[in-house]
Amino acid sequence: MKREIWIIIPMVSLMFLFLMPSTNASADNTVQTIFADPYRIDGTGKVGQTIIVNINITNAQSLYSWQAGLKFDPAVLECKGVHEGEFLKRAGVTTLWMAGSIDNTAGKVGYSSASLTGSLAGVNGTGQLMYVEFEVKSEGISDIHLVNVKTNTNQNGIITITKSRVLDRYTVIVDSSDYVVSIIHNSTRYSTRPPSGIPVLTLNTTEKAIAFNLTGRNSKVLCNVTIPKSLLGLVNPEDTWTVKIDGSTVSFDIVEDEENTYISFLTEFGTSTSTKVVEISGTWVVPEIPQLLTMLVMLTLLIASAVFQMHKRKISAR
Repeated sequence: MKREIWIIIPMVSLMFLFLMPSTNASADNTVQTIFADPYRIDGTGKVGQTIIVNINITNAQSLYSWQAGLKFDPAVLECKGVHEGEFLKRAGVTTLWMAGSIDNTAGKVGYSSASLTGSLAGVNGTGQLMYVEFEVKSEGISDIHLVNVKTNTNQNGIITITKSRVLDRYTVIVDSSDYVVSIIHNSTRYSTRPPSGIPVLTLNTTEKAIAFNLTGRNSKVLCNVTIPKSLLGLVNPEDTWTVKIDGSTVSFDIVEDEENTYISFLTEFGTSTSTKVVEISGTWVVPEIPQLLTMLVMLTLLIASAVFQMHKRKISAR
């Protein structure tokens, strides 16, 4: 009987190792991209501490002026201040800076903006657009999401709106395990300032899907979504992903590696500002721990029962 028990223990251990989740995400920053660093604040053991979040830009192309707002979890964080970064100051001229209004009840910072003065073409490169001070109010996780992003260049004295990509990350928590979904989108080009960005992403375990809202106007918006395979994926090789926008299936491109699935799709917005619901579905979603435990217990009982029957037959045969 001891021999059979030593067979069961490694099998159950291997199942735990196989089913343990991991967090993976990647992003393409090869074009002008704006993002928050860090993208989330974990308040565990940090209540009362001040944490700085940088809003950075990579591969800027003649950046003359910009604007960006933020959203955060007001149950976890309290915003204490918004400050201009060093990037535009590299031009060596006086900049025009406007800090966005802070609303700690709603968990948002209205769009802040900065601009060069004069006829400068703009600044190239990578750096800090602004930095935001947060105080941790309670333990928990708050992602920092960018909204209302807009960038401009100065071409012969004419301010021209330019497209930028926004990198946003979302912490999905399933039974205390963290999974990070990344989205890069270019929903930033507007002549006015309608709301833009993706402040909320949800996981639907029943439908085996993630969903988010995408706001745009008068533009074609490209989204690149990075989904950890430990969170959402396919059961069988012949299974397929589904991408729906406002309930209609759309075409998409897909690339995979061992850890992530990368899905990209294009959607077009009309002349009026509108919000579309995006849903990406697989055929497998990470089970909750109680479900796993139930499966493991059932499997263990089946194995134990089989071993017991084998042992019983051996005794009867003597």
